[in-house]
Formats: sequence, structure tokens, C-alpha cells
Amino acid sequence: MNSEKDKEITCRRCGNCCHVDVAAYVTIEDIQRWEKEGRQDILDHVRDNDVTWTSEGVINKFGSNIKTCLMSCVYLTWQGSIATCKIYETRTKVCRSYVPGTSDLCPQYNKEARVEKGKGSS
Repeated sequence: MNSEKDKEITCRRCGNCCHVDVAAYVTIEDIQRWEKEGRQDILDHVRDNDVTWTSEGVINKFGSNIKTCLMSCVYLTWQGSIATCKIYETRTKVCRSYVPGTSDLCPQYNKEARVEKGKGSS
């Protein structure tokens, strides 16, 4: 069965998923890769950001909840209305793994379709 809601969504490059602080989602694998690549610029940003995991979520050094504060990834840039990433080739694991349309960050997210798809897979 090949329905409309099973089709892969093409990224529009709107940048909505980049409106979070990348330092909150860095993995040990990301750190190790950047150390191997000699990307001290990225390592310095992550270390200087001083994020803390709490019961309230991820808090940056300014006391703002990362997921609710209005800040974009420092590596997000724009070419006209197209979002681009300054570190695309070595971006974080969470960025590499993100699938367009799978969260409400994406304007193509369809909550009803995701709920229905989840019901059908039981």
C-alpha cells in the first residue's frame, strides 16, 4: 500500500528546524569527529555555550530554555530565502538524522497523518 502520507517529504530549506541551539544536541560522536577534523571553532562554541540538562529541559548559560528561547543555530545562514548550514559536511548527528515533516518544527508536519500512520502499524 503506497498512500500519500507514506511518501518522503522533500525539505524546503526553510530553516525552521535550525531555530534551536546546536550545542544542546551535540553527541560524544560529534565531539570526537570535530576533534579528529581539527574543528576547534565548533568545539569552542559548544564548550563556551555551557548548556545544562535539567528537569525543565536544556538551559543555556543565559538561563533560557533552549527549546523555547528565540535563538537560531549559530551556523544557520541564508542565501536569499534558502537556509544553509555553515558546517553542513560535519553537522551534528541530530541534524544529519532529522527527517523533514517528522516534528512540529517543520511546516510540512501533519500531526493527523502521523497519528493515523502510528495506528496502522500496530
